[in-house]
Amino acid sequence: MAQLLVFSPYLTGDDYLKDFFLQQLEQSIGRKIDVHRIKLVLFPRIRLELTQVAIHDRNSDDVLLSAKKLDLVLRFLPLLRKQVVGKRLLIEEPTLTLRRNRERALESTRSGRPGGSADQDAVQTISRIFRIREAALVNGKLIIIDDARPDGTRSMTLESVEASLVIRAERGQADLHVSAGHAGGKGLSTISLAGTISTAQRQTLAIDDSSASQATLQFDGTLEVANLNLREVADFFGPRPVPEHLQGAVNMHSHVRAVPGVAGYDVVLSDLSANLEQLKLTGQASLSGLLTPQPTFAFTFAASPIQLSQLLTTVPAEWVHPRLPAIIQDREIDGILEVVSATVTGASMAGPQLVDDGEFRVKQGQALIGEKPYPCQGFDRGGIGRSRPPQGVESERTLWHDPHE
Repeated sequence: MAQLLVFSPYLTGDDYLKDFFLQQLEQSIGRKIDVHRIKLVLFPRIRLELTQVAIHDRNSDDVLLSAKKLDLVLRFLPLLRKQVVGKRLLIEEPTLTLRRNRERALESTRSGRPGGSADQDAVQTISRIFRIREAALVNGKLIIIDDARPDGTRSMTLESVEASLVIRAERGQADLHVSAGHAGGKGLSTISLAGTISTAQRQTLAIDDSSASQATLQFDGTLEVANLNLREVADFFGPRPVPEHLQGAVNMHSHVRAVPGVAGYDVVLSDLSANLEQLKLTGQASLSGLLTPQPTFAFTFAASPIQLSQLLTTVPAEWVHPRLPAIIQDREIDGILEVVSATVTGASMAGPQLVDDGEFRVKQGQALIGEKPYPCQGFDRGGIGRSRPPQGVESERTLWHDPHE
């Protein structure tokens, strides 16, 4: 006959076992935990059932993770030594809130060690999870809030989050699979991430002129994105305001690798292929300084031939230059554009910059040219474009070199 112990906050007297398990769990993850009810099941296996769980952010009253139910299968021998060590973890209907705080970001910038504490805090929490052999998350929600942007708070919500983590201690690695959905104006979007987490070493220079090494984690896997609303992505990541005509959905596949960088993490997307409505892209992207106040990015890509008017419904011309939409309209510029290779760089705070370097081909081009505009149609060009430092009004013109001239 199964033996069952139930501990409830409504019981009178000292709730010793509840306090014991909560203390052990809080010490394990380094965060305050609020629980409505704890149930200890002894047979057929020893496990804890926690209902209405709230795990707080470190040194804050903000809730990092809340869940309807948390089921933790315990190891028997450590329990005899009054140590709570989990074997398998199941989290039902959790809500995870990730927040980037402007004040903390400014403090990190002033200290000269951007993202160091956030990086180590995240890694230490994940490292503690490695003590569990298996973990699963079902029917969850992920809320991402960015309070560090100068133009106001931005947020994104992913629903139907499912995740599984299988620890292979003998190999020093873990298999991770995460999937999520997002209900937007373009219907249901899905994101899937699968790969392997393993340990890595980051070399750092200590203040006392001595070298130091920190144990961190790295990830290697694949990323799949289907029917992701382009306007909602631009509203979270891109500069504001988002142009009204920006619409469409993104489908993408890429190999992804995240490794420790000098500060935070460096993420590389290689073998990247994406479809943005009629626009087809291939290339690679990198993000440096993830988990720091101001990560930077670079995106090198090629694009299949597309009508310029269609391209500008996917990539707003004002993202290239504020005056470009008016110039295109006044000069009636159109044609078929092929991007042989181009690179865009920028920072999360400042938004994307002009193309640093690129090679483009134009077919069936048309425009009004000259001081007294006259139509020019049917011209084909191939050339290399390169951005220049601002030099007054002249710098606002497109610089173009035709190798055939």
